Amino acid sequence: MIVFFGLRSARIESRKVNANTTCEHCNSENSFVASVYGNYFHIFWIPVFSTGKAIVVECNHCKKTYHLQDLSPDNQKAIQNSFIENPPKKARWLNLGCFVILAFVIFIICMVIYAKIYSSFNDDYDEDYDTDYPTYEETKTEDATDDYEYVVEAPDPAWIKALKKDLLESELYPTKETEPISYALQQCLDTETLKLGKEDVGYYYRIEDDEILILLQPWNLSKLTDQEKNVFYKKVDNCLDNVLKNENYKRYIGVYDQYELKMQKTPKGMVKDSTAKSSELLKEFYDKI
Repeated sequence: MIVFFGLRSARIESRKVNANTTCEHCNSENSFVASVYGNYFHIFWIPVFSTGKAIVVECNHCKKTYHLQDLSPDNQKAIQNSFIENPPKKARWLNLGCFVILAFVIFIICMVIYAKIYSSFNDDYDEDYDTDYPTYEETKTEDATDDYEYVVEAPDPAWIKALKKDLLESELYPTKETEPISYALQQCLDTETLKLGKEDVGYYYRIEDDEILILLQPWNLSKLTDQEKNVFYKKVDNCLDNVLKNENYKRYIGVYDQYELKMQKTPKGMVKDSTAKSSELLKEFYDKI
């Protein structure tokens, strides 16, 4: 059976031992040559990591071979001192596999990070991509073999793009000069008492003929109880009565939690939470625009 992993050894260095030694087999003096072997774990004969070193000594006179631990204490001490004075060279290649594995892990981590950044960039691009241009689908006519006609697929309704644009343009800190109705509404709404946080409401309004669209985006709406939400909705209505008291607008009011409509009020009435639909609130208003 072929073994694809295990322990192996490789000679790192050989040198004549310059110390007072005596061969225990032939009694020759100072005839030892010491070889340093590096032991390592391998996979498919590729060194992965070092498992230590071993010293093997050979007598030049009688060719007797000894492991260091088989020699007499005097010979062991003499050989060890010679290596302390002149240490053997380091065999970093015995840890080659560790460096390869580490590099591979770092590469995988970098690719995962890159993929996440790239995916996030594409998501942002897709959200911001202008869909004003229609897409085309190539279809073959039934009464011709080589003629093709192009069918225009309907793009997203215009009011959806207008809604996204309006929400992005909503004023967090409206001024009396630039957004007079939002400013007056902000002054009327006591956001801290309503537990919405000081000035933590986004505002947008638009007037078309005898209709007015009011969009509000409280940042802490999801933290309110149903009763607290109803108090806020009622307060919005009362404030609009004061702000628009001299105007006879048909009101279209939408309250959003992030980009999800939570309350809508039109001349037809009020709906909340899961029954609130942006299409019902905004389609008729924006289609006129």
